[in-house]
This record gives sequence, C-alpha cells and structure tokens, in this order.
Amino acid sequence: MHMKHKVIEYYSQANVLICSNCFGIGHFRKNCSQKEEVTCKVCGEKCSNLKDHNCSGVSKCIHCGGPHNSNDAKCRVVKDYRAALTRNLLSKAPSVNGEYTNCQPSLADFPQLTAALGRAPYSTVTQMMPLNSNDVISKKLDSILTKVEEESVATRLVFDELKKEMIARYEVTKQQVDELEKKVGTMETKFQELSKQVFTIMQNICTSLLDPQGAQNANWKTYWQEQIRILSELKVPSSKSS
Repeated sequence: MHMKHKVIEYYSQANVLICSNCFGIGHFRKNCSQKEEVTCKVCGEKCSNLKDHNCSGVSKCIHCGGPHNSNDAKCRVVKDYRAALTRNLLSKAPSVNGEYTNCQPSLADFPQLTAALGRAPYSTVTQMMPLNSNDVISKKLDSILTKVEEESVATRLVFDELKKEMIARYEVTKQQVDELEKKVGTMETKFQELSKQVFTIMQNICTSLLDPQGAQNANWKTYWQEQIRILSELKVPSSKSS
C-alpha cells in the first residue's frame, strides 16, 4: 500500500544583521557610516574609544529605549524587523510543491523477495551466510579472556615482587632499629655511671669545703688523682660512641 503526503519546504526565521560599531540594524561593521565614533551597547552613548569610555552600567537600548543591551535579540524593534524580513523572504520564495505532484512510485523500485527465500527457515538462512557469527563471537570472547588472564598473571607477579621487596626492607629496617636501641641502652648505662661518679665527686668537694682540715688527710692528693682518672675513662668511650 502506497501513501502520498504533501511536502512543504521549511523556511526558518531570517537572521537580523546588527552592526557591532553603531549597533544599527541591517548592515555590517565594515559598511557602517559611523566612522569616527563607537556606540556603547550597554548605555547607548557614543564615544571615540570604548577603552576610555566610562559606562554607567545602566542598560538602555538605542532602538526602543528599553532596559536591555542594544544588540539584544529580544528587543521589540529587532523582533518586528525580523518578522517583516521573514514575511518578505517568504513572499518571494518560489513554489516547488507542484514539481512533485505527478511523482508515482514504481514497483520496480521495490522488488519482492523470491518465494524460495521468503519461505526458507531461519536455520537455512543462517547457513547461507558467508561467516558463522557464533564462531566469530566465540573467537573474540576467547581472545578477550586470554588477554585478561595474561594481564592478571602479570599483575599477580608484580604484586608478589612488591611484597617480597617490602618484606626485605622491613627486615633491614628492623635490624637497624634493634642496633639503635642497643646503642641507646649502652649510652644510658654509661650516662648513669657518669652521673653517679660526678655526684660522688661533687659531694666530696662540698665536704672538703665545709671541713678542710678533716678532709685533707695524707692521701687527699692521691684520692683526687684517682677521681680525675675515672672521669677521663668514662668520658673517652662516650665521645667515641657519639
């Protein structure tokens, strides 16, 4: 069954030319007669240079005086001009609908399927295809699965190597921490010994100052030499360890 539909050519609304120099309607900037001045699209005032123009910021259209920019497509004057221009173009458009009124479709343009092919079952039609789509899809899936498996194996190997490296670094860091703890313990022990020795010497010095005659016996010189030697022995290992 064939059906006829009347086709009407679509005409869009006409584009309105607005000059970017004076913002007048119907011409380009290069054809503008206003050569020495430039019109501000916001306030509508004319000036010699827009860079030096102090615009008030209050929108005022030069066409209708409304509170909008002069190049606003929603301006009443611009809308009226567009409507008049569109009607003018439509009135001059040639009528082409009559060219296709006698077009009659031919049965030769719509060949029927042969009876054998039209009654053939689906299995027969699929066998007549040059390639089996199921085999193609199966091969593609196998290829994708193989690539995914290879990527998975490679990723697993990378993670295993990273895990081994992290374990090795952890062991090295642990050994270094243990050595530092041992050194700190040794230094604390030596510091305690030195503190005790210094405390004893300071106590003896204070006793000597309070009771000079009782403290300065026959062996006082030998005693102080022995104390100085002990302090020197305690000081030398600590300086080497640091």
